[in-house]
Amino acid sequence: MTEEEAKQKWCPFARDAESNAAGYTTTNTTAKCIGSACMAWRWEEETYDEKPTGRLSRIHGFCGLAGKP
Repeated sequence: MTEEEAKQKWCPFARDAESNAAGYTTTNTTAKCIGSACMAWRWEEETYDEKPTGRLSRIHGFCGLAGKP
């Protein structure tokens, strides 16, 4: 998926900035992925051959916490 598509998804690691009565932060089920602004976001360059123009590359990102796509 693209970074823009990822930003529409819920992130299970997002935390609410407010604390509850016990002092713990709670999971915010409405928090979305922040894409490349996240420390876990990874970039990967994919190189492939396209004839007759030669080698091409494409850079795409993914959530590093979810493993490589």
